[in-house]
Amino acid sequence: MPASRRDRAGRKTPPRSRSSLILLLCSLFLGLGASSLMICIQGLHDRVFPADAALVPGNEIFVDGRLSPGMRARVRAAYGLYSRRLVGVVIVSGGTGASGANEALAMRDYLLELGLPAKDLIVDPEGADAGAAASFTGRYLERNNLESVIAVSQFFHLPRLVMLLKNEGVPRVGSLHADHFEARDVFSVLREIPACFAHWSRIK
Repeated sequence: MPASRRDRAGRKTPPRSRSSLILLLCSLFLGLGASSLMICIQGLHDRVFPADAALVPGNEIFVDGRLSPGMRARVRAAYGLYSRRLVGVVIVSGGTGASGANEALAMRDYLLELGLPAKDLIVDPEGADAGAAASFTGRYLERNNLESVIAVSQFFHLPRLVMLLKNEGVPRVGSLHADHFEARDVFSVLREIPACFAHWSRIK
């Protein structure tokens, strides 16, 4: 019979307890791996179709007001949809970041520089998070009798953003990932796992 081990308090720990702990840890790692893979697959699989609008949520802004590379990539991807006449308007939603600059206003200025007409640009300067951006978009679409939107963001952000938009009652939701990747995306994917689960739990 296997010898019993002792814990830090000197008590004997049955071999089965250690096996259960190892099994639990393996299950945890497998769960994290499967969830991460699902987020990556869903986020990288673009669903683009002719839609009423594109939604770009906010992201980091530098102290001097410049958009971060990730945010520039989001805005350019949305502008690409507009220039190909796949969307009628572009919605930019963001709050005031740590730099003191407003994300939505910074994206608006960049889109105007790229050549997007002001009449086709919808600005939400109160979109402090993805939930607020989705809520604003849902209300805007409903007020204007529109029913479709394409979410444009980093790949790891898209599964949750799509869920939020659908939860707002948007009938048709597509997605397009920004063509920008960083090493810290690994941590961003892991961060999205509890966020997606929390949102899914609230819906259920």
